[in-house]
Amino acid sequence: MQNICRITFSLLLLFSLQACSQIGLNLNSKQNLSAESSLSDLLSSADQKLRDKDFEGAIKVLDLAIQKDANSRDAYFKRGLANSNLAQSTLPPNNLAKLAESITDFDKTLELDPSYIEGYIQRAIVKAESGNRESALEDLNKAIEMNPSNSEIYENRGFLKISIGDKEGGISDFNKIIELDPQSENAYSNRCKAKLMTLDFQGAINDCSKGIEINPKLKDAYMNRASARIALRKNKDALQDLNKVIEEIDTQFEDAYLLRSSVKLQLKDQAGAIADLDKFIADINPKSEKALLARGSLKGQSKDLSGAVADFTTVIEQINPKSILALNSRVLVKAAQQDFQGMIDDCKKILEIDPNFAIAYNNRALAKIHLNKDYVGAKEDFEKAKALFDQQKATKSADYQFANEHIKLLEKMIAKK
Repeated sequence: MQNICRITFSLLLLFSLQACSQIGLNLNSKQNLSAESSLSDLLSSADQKLRDKDFEGAIKVLDLAIQKDANSRDAYFKRGLANSNLAQSTLPPNNLAKLAESITDFDKTLELDPSYIEGYIQRAIVKAESGNRESALEDLNKAIEMNPSNSEIYENRGFLKISIGDKEGGISDFNKIIELDPQSENAYSNRCKAKLMTLDFQGAINDCSKGIEINPKLKDAYMNRASARIALRKNKDALQDLNKVIEEIDTQFEDAYLLRSSVKLQLKDQAGAIADLDKFIADINPKSEKALLARGSLKGQSKDLSGAVADFTTVIEQINPKSILALNSRVLVKAAQQDFQGMIDDCKKILEIDPNFAIAYNNRALAKIHLNKDYVGAKEDFEKAKALFDQQKATKSADYQFANEHIKLLEKMIAKK
């Protein structure tokens, strides 16, 4: 549930950027900007950088804008957006600092203009991302007081309420959206998503069907209905929804290909599952990290170990060198290949990215045992893993038990040497 909520908030940030891009001029050529540039030029340049997802560049320009005019509401607001979006691509715990900077910017935005509704909405989104959901709810309540007919605010608040356990309150907000506009297909699709989060799968199907009745090309409704049908193990019905999306609505929609591949796997059609990913990667996006990871996983399951390694390597070397998921997946395939030195090398890379990724210590310990019977080094790695699992309060996990048992075993083996 938390992940679904986070995705929703992230999408809303992007929507805000699109709205933000309508403010000011569209600068298609580079400008030499400085503190001497006009505030209008600086804000327009920041808009362009936000559209280009150059968030660091936008922050630099907006720093100049704030130097130019310390009372510019728009400068603080845009910098808040840039910081919040930059946080999305920053690994924890460093992302928390960017989220805090974003909240500070939105605080200043609202200090300068207490009636700026979008400031309350965006501050709520970032507060929720930071884990301060009660305070986020207060901001959305304030925004609704100021504009009780704004559907976007009810949507934000509805998802937020569900994420903090107020399921009835969340659904009530989506009911309000439909009350405001009974013919809004998106309102039904979003309430369907909300019901998915509350595990009311049949209710979700009913709402998505209503949205599709209003608009037979409503992509999100088909996707959400497919998810609800999967939850009810109606995989063939879900497949029909996904076929509709891919064949008639959006022939290049990545999420539909990924979900259809997963459904085909559930239906024991492994060849069809891989074929969907092959088509998407070959014909639509050869650099899709999610599709390559999914295909690598399927190839590993089908014993195509070299193909799996190739897909994970493409992600690591050409798309995202810091993808712990790709690196750890490659570790597991290399274990099946008995490439123990390769396992050690990849575990080392993982721990350089995230020293708290305890499973990497477990995997490296196993590789050390198999490679050269380095029992001392393996025991040290298992002990590091166990300590991290302790810190993460994961002492009931199978991985913790695995480390603990091997520490005891290695102590005996070292004593015999």
